[in-house]
Parts: sequence; structure tokens; C-alpha cells
Amino acid sequence: MAGRSGTKRLGHRDAQRMQLVLDLARGKRISTQDILGRYYQDVSPSSFHKTFKRDRDSLEAEGVYLAEETHGTSKTWTLDRKRTIADLSELDDDSARMLARIMQPLVTDPATADPSALGAAVARIGRDISPAIKREAHVCDRAVMDAVHEAFQRRLPCELSYQALSDSRPTSRLIRVFGIFELASSIYVVGLRSREGQSDAMRTLNLARAKRATVREDFAPYEIPTDFDVTDYQLLPFEIGEGPAVPIKAYVPRTAGPTFKAAARKRGFAEAHRGGAIVWTIAAWDMPGAASWLIEVGALPLGPDSLVEAWLGLTQAGGEL
Repeated sequence: MAGRSGTKRLGHRDAQRMQLVLDLARGKRISTQDILGRYYQDVSPSSFHKTFKRDRDSLEAEGVYLAEETHGTSKTWTLDRKRTIADLSELDDDSARMLARIMQPLVTDPATADPSALGAAVARIGRDISPAIKREAHVCDRAVMDAVHEAFQRRLPCELSYQALSDSRPTSRLIRVFGIFELASSIYVVGLRSREGQSDAMRTLNLARAKRATVREDFAPYEIPTDFDVTDYQLLPFEIGEGPAVPIKAYVPRTAGPTFKAAARKRGFAEAHRGGAIVWTIAAWDMPGAASWLIEVGALPLGPDSLVEAWLGLTQAGGEL
């Protein structure tokens, strides 16, 4: 995508390259056929090898190298960890910011073993400290975690003394835990919540806000629905933070649809438009984080102004490849 000045901005192919690198950085070994199906849906088979080679050259210019391995008539690809980011001292500031942006989503990935340490490393690479990386960890009480985990394993309801942001003091609620995930050093439970004066409903609760937890052995065991998938309830990185949420809206071009849908899962509300494009709305607590996420998936910000400004700031600061 080019601006009026002719300067190249981050576009759909950039987002696809970033997603491929993130998957490889997680230790995946991906076949050529899977790469074609996952990251090059909008590229014809006859153009795939040329486009993939051009993308690899672009990644190598940023210090990211892919390793090829042949298995009979097929090939697989991994991240070449010996050459990739071997010497950060040679990176210029623009390249460092781009590399940090590629790696930053791993900070909030539930599979990351030590997100605080990784966040600090990404900050050093990028020579900057973003609000998302500076966010303090909110670790839940060990006794609370043990009780919730026991209740989950035994399929028994767990009673929480829980203080939501909207509560002036902790209140009691019962939750039948269907799944547990970690995001940005906080642990969340997803399940069917029962609360006095309210209808039972599916809720995602941050265990850092739980003061006490008790396994309710006087209740009958429950069953987790067969169609339940905890990833449908995992928050996106910009859905956490302090203060009020701000509704944001983004435009997703048809060509970016597969990448966007895989990353967004079922978060937010997607409105289909003519030609296969999507207009997506969701509540955000972290505007710079939301702008960075939109860049990664190839979406364009529509509003509010603070989101557009954050997006422009990121693309203009490090958009050249």
C-alpha cells in the first residue's frame, strides 16, 4: 500500500509475511503445501513460488531467515535460528522497530512461557517501550488458582469472591469452568456464571480479581458442551487494560479475510459487505495495541480518530520494507 508521497506502507502481503514468521517463531515446521494454503490464498498456484521467494528475500532483508528441508518430493520450512537475529547491533532503528513489531504479538500469546521476559527483550530489540509491554503483570493468588483448577478437573462448580471493575466491593458468584487460558500474565477462566439476581450466562473472568475460591462439593458435577472451544473466548491483546473501553471499527479487504478471521476468531462483530469485504467492530482498551494488531492482519482503521492516528503513526514510522 503506497501513500501520496510514494512511500510504501504495510499492506496485506506484509501482514501475511508477519503471520508466517510468528508461526515459525513458535517452533512450527510447515510444508510448502500448507504455506500455500494458509498464507497465499489470494495468490495463484502458478505465481506462488515467485511470490514466496520475493517474500523470503524481504524477510532476509529484515534479518529473518527461513530454513528449507527436503522430504522426498516435498519440502518443509522452519525458522533458521542460527542466522535469524544473530547480531542485533547491526540493525538500524527502522529495522529494529519492524522486527519488534513482528515479535510483539508473542508477548500476549498463551503459549509463551515467560511473557514478561519476552516483552522486555522485544522492547530492547525495538529500542522503545510500548504501553502493552510496560503493562504490569496481574498474577492471581495461588490458593485461588489451585481451587479453580481442582474444580475444573472434577467438573464441580467453583464459588468466587470476585471484584469486577464495575463493583465497589467483592461479590459472590458461582462458575462452572469450561476452560482456562493465560493472556498478558493474567489467568482467565471461561464458563457458565451464576449470580444472585442475574440470569446464568457465559462469562470470562480474570482470576487476579478473585479474592477467594471454593470448590462446591455440594453441587452435582457438570458437563462441558461438546462444541465448546476456549479459543472462541480468548481476548485479543488490546481487549485488556484500565479505564473505559472505546468502540473501534475497521475495514477488512476481501484478500485479508482469511488472515483476519483466523486471528480474530469470534471476537467482535463482523458485518459482511459486497465483494467479500468486512466491517468489524469491537471494544478496545489499548489503542496503540489495536492499531498494531490491525496492521498484522491487513485491516484498515475506520474510527475513532485516536485509532486512525495510532495506525498512521505505526505505518509511517516503520512501514518501509
